[in-house]
Amino acid sequence: MTARKSSRARRRRGFSLIELLVVLGIIVILLAVLIPVVGKVRRGARQTKCLANLRSVGQALVIYQNENKGWAFPVKTDAFGVIGLGLNVPPHERWPMKVLPVTAAPSPPPYDALGYDMERMNEPQYDPAAYTAPVLTCPDDDEPRMAHTYVLNNHLADDEIRAGKTVKGISSSEVIVAGEKKSRSHDYYMEWGDYDRVVDPLKHGAATGSNYLYLDGHAAPALPAEARRGIDPWDPTGLLAVFLDDTVGNLHAGTDVPDTSPSATNATSGNATMRGSPAAGNDLPDRRQEQRPWRALFTWLREAARPRATET
Repeated sequence: MTARKSSRARRRRGFSLIELLVVLGIIVILLAVLIPVVGKVRRGARQTKCLANLRSVGQALVIYQNENKGWAFPVKTDAFGVIGLGLNVPPHERWPMKVLPVTAAPSPPPYDALGYDMERMNEPQYDPAAYTAPVLTCPDDDEPRMAHTYVLNNHLADDEIRAGKTVKGISSSEVIVAGEKKSRSHDYYMEWGDYDRVVDPLKHGAATGSNYLYLDGHAAPALPAEARRGIDPWDPTGLLAVFLDDTVGNLHAGTDVPDTSPSATNATSGNATMRGSPAAGNDLPDRRQEQRPWRALFTWLREAARPRATET
């Protein structure tokens, strides 16, 4: 009799099929609630890390600005005028190595630097990863082209905007220095007409937009409409840019910017300037040649439409 009661007690302690189904249902509901929350938290953490990366880039650019009379980032000159240091030069000479040098980078480079041209940029020996600091890649960017996420806003060189200046009443906290490019883009700079082609406006989602570094050194997310106003402060409405893009393509204003090429640095102690027509660091030479007949018109329109920057 006692053994029979003990057997019944053991059977009562088990779970019925209905109870198991209820428990499994509760677990499924909890997972359905928690997984999106965890994903959102992880995305937020990656975006925060991305902002921290941009701030680090900003701090390095401040050092460069202090050593180069406020000019926002490195450039060089060629026969066509002032150009960026992007795909037009081999990896060890590009702006990341000028602003955030990688101490462990191979020196001398293990490739033929003199034999480099932009048509060879995708060849394995010219992989820029060894010459690109990890801080230049956003954690949300999965294997970006040319081993970097952030592109410089070359409008600052075009418009002669330096650190500590205001333009049309726009403060340095509203002027964009760098933003996030599309992962498949090779570019190192954002030029006239390049926003839609190069910049990833919704890198961190439709509600957040993309992260940007501003001239005063702070980094913050912005939606596309707000970001466009900070890209070219001379034309905050974007109407002039749209007109010129539709009419003559990607054009650039003549401007005086510092030449940081080795030859100019040796000759003038790093303070050389040259008036010319800036061109994208990834533009091909024949593209710059095609722009030359339009320079006078473009320069006249730009100069007529803008006041000069003033010290703050």
